Amino acid sequence: MPINQIRSCKNQMLTPKQIEVRIAWESNSNLITKKVCKWMKKNDKFPSQGSKNSEEKQMATWLVHRKKAKQGKGRFVHYESSQRIAESHEHPNLFEAVNRESDSNEMTRKICEWIKGHNGYKPRASSQDEQESKLGKWLSNRKKKND
Repeated sequence: MPINQIRSCKNQMLTPKQIEVRIAWESNSNLITKKVCKWMKKNDKFPSQGSKNSEEKQMATWLVHRKKAKQGKGRFVHYESSQRIAESHEHPNLFEAVNRESDSNEMTRKICEWIKGHNGYKPRASSQDEQESKLGKWLSNRKKKND
């Protein structure tokens, strides 16, 4: 579609200035997406809103708004170009809403399988085995939250 025919969500023609603003918003979103992906690669985790680090906290808040936007909620916009950037950085689910209950159930199932396959022993967070360590850390974090 030619740029002078871009329409708003109310199907109204946009002015050149409005088009320019929307292009800038998308460009900014793409830059932040790259920044978040690089941060995640370096830190091997999603940014947390509970972090004491202000940059991490800002990225987490930005990400929450974009996840809502992808669901059609909130006042922000989800851009397919940002989605493609996330996919190119091996984070295809970056903008997907998290279902904590199903994630928790899945980890619990994996831990139960681990325990059955290891003579009743719980996975250790300090293990050199990557899978055991991941399960052990998750289990340890749940214990701390419930104490």
